[in-house]
Amino acid sequence: MIAGTMSDQGIFVKVFARTDVGNYRDHNEDAFRVANLTTEEHGLTPTVREHEVGENGSLFMICDGMGGAAAGEVASNMAVEEIYRTVIQPPKPQTRLELARRLIWAIDAANMAIFRKAEENPSMKGMGTTATVAAVHDRILIVGQIGDSRSYIIRKGRAYRMTKDQSLLQRLIDAGHLTEEAASQSMHQHVILQALGVKQSIDVVLTISVLAQGDQLLLCSDGLTDVIPDEDIARIITENSSLPPSEVCKILTEEAKRRDSTDNITVILARFEGADLPLPSRKKIEYVELDKEHLEDEKLLTQELFKEDTQVLASFMFPHNDKE
Repeated sequence: MIAGTMSDQGIFVKVFARTDVGNYRDHNEDAFRVANLTTEEHGLTPTVREHEVGENGSLFMICDGMGGAAAGEVASNMAVEEIYRTVIQPPKPQTRLELARRLIWAIDAANMAIFRKAEENPSMKGMGTTATVAAVHDRILIVGQIGDSRSYIIRKGRAYRMTKDQSLLQRLIDAGHLTEEAASQSMHQHVILQALGVKQSIDVVLTISVLAQGDQLLLCSDGLTDVIPDEDIARIITENSSLPPSEVCKILTEEAKRRDSTDNITVILARFEGADLPLPSRKKIEYVELDKEHLEDEKLLTQELFKEDTQVLASFMFPHNDKE
């Protein structure tokens, strides 16, 4: 293992990422980053691919750009750089609460940087990007989201969405006007309600959960989820748990291409072990929305999140003018 055996105290992660231009595109508008926030190492170097989650945590993010010419590629790469730069800016976050607030600040900073770049360059006007940014601190997983790139926890053979698509189709599904099956065939599949860089203000949605021993975290662009349903994602990852994350990332991207994905495909897969993580609950992870006051008054992030026999996702929306 990274620093010994599974009986060691601590939380250990094995992670890999893979991006593929896909079957039809001539350039890749996806971008990703994996980082050890304590050592400030990032990329897919051996010391990042296997590391102990340190006092400042670990970071995983995917951005899926959009816009004419190469503008989508510019937007996604700008987002990755700006978010990472802001997260590690001194003083670095030391607590769950500080890291959660820093994610909100970083995503908002990326939005403004891309928006200003587009304003200054008419050829880039309208460019934007999704952003799904996951951070682990202690045993808490915090995910900030804009757009429809997804994050999942794979536990006991099942995929639990850590995010909800910020899309027209998801809004219609939530309102009961459309089924999941009908949505998969809709001509409006890629109409998203939020993207970084399109407007001056955004509403960051933050989702929080407790990691457990053996959990696998998947972040992916819609080039994967457009063609592979949740149950197949869970099956592929679970059946290949004995393989290194690098091999599973390849299997996922190749399967998306085999199923004729029309977009770029990017995945990050992280596996978590260590004696500091609790054993996984037998109950399924429920998705519940809580008022953001639970974060603002520190109730949720500074106390035990959940009862021993449950795992709950807590989702908050942060309007632009409430981030200070």
